[in-house]
Amino acid sequence: MPGPTPRPIIDDTSAEGSLPPTEPAERPEAAGLDSETRSVRPPLADTGSMPAVGVAEASDDSSQRDDGEEPESARPAEVSTAVQVLVVEDTPELAEMVVATLRRARIIAEYELRGEQALPRYIESKPPVILLDLNLPDLPGWKVLEAIRDYSRDNGVPGPRIIVMTAMGDPANRLVGKLQGVFGYIVKPCPTAELQAAVRNALESAE
Repeated sequence: MPGPTPRPIIDDTSAEGSLPPTEPAERPEAAGLDSETRSVRPPLADTGSMPAVGVAEASDDSSQRDDGEEPESARPAEVSTAVQVLVVEDTPELAEMVVATLRRARIIAEYELRGEQALPRYIESKPPVILLDLNLPDLPGWKVLEAIRDYSRDNGVPGPRIIVMTAMGDPANRLVGKLQGVFGYIVKPCPTAELQAAVRNALESAE
């Protein structure tokens, strides 16, 4: 049997009316975040980065299709696998939980464990939304935000929607976030529905 699960930053028990899993109907429903977390692949090398969650492609071989199978033209269009959210969180277990939670809402995410690697990862994948922890061990979250804003300004590209995700819910940090123009401010732990709704709103705003 699996060992005890670390205390999540996402509190499903406090979220009445949380969004239901959106996995296909033919697959068994995931039992909370624990089973989702076990399905997440471990970080690559030292960066702690997660590969983007892809969408399996259906076979195009119509000769192998049963008579009762729906025709090719009736199948849903291919879904983009571009990274939508970059999670900057230094605790691997928490980062994986956030990625799994977003995946349940069909939001493609990667994570980065170090603040100094957040800008290169952003430049590489250009996600429209960033979930940013403030208490990073190597670089303060506000410095990461400043570096990303400077890059966007210097290169004439729209900046990402940044959602602060932190345990620091004091008025001083909230005020700094407001002055910095962050899109949202989430205090950990937070309900699943709150996290998913905040990211969806940010994605819709970035379109």
